[in-house]
Amino acid sequence: ENMPNRTVFKSYNFSLIICRNPKTGKYLAVNETKDRGWWIPGGGVDAGESFSAGAFRECTEEAGIKIKLRGVLKVDYILSGESSAKMRVIYFAEPENPDAIPKQEADSESLEARWVTLEEFTQ
Repeated sequence: ENMPNRTVFKSYNFSLIICRNPKTGKYLAVNETKDRGWWIPGGGVDAGESFSAGAFRECTEEAGIKIKLRGVLKVDYILSGESSAKMRVIYFAEPENPDAIPKQEADSESLEARWVTLEEFTQ
């Protein structure tokens, strides 16, 4: 059989979460390890894991907050070389419990997390 040549791409998959607290209007921010500063929760999707499962896991690991996904804000697929690609799904979410306190103890995932205003986050 004559099969056309196909390029195989190594794919790097990420889930990012914009989590807004409906009670306060604040957003979840994570102080990353290794001097990376404050970011929204997110990270790599593990093998065999869906993007949404990765979002739930990353938010729990990095911020200590369990979330409800409310929708997909954006999907990016970027060819980043001749044999690799990045796929990123950005979700909008809300905390399961609006009164939940984000993670305060540093670990290998993050230094801490907190609810911040949009103004605080962009500084």
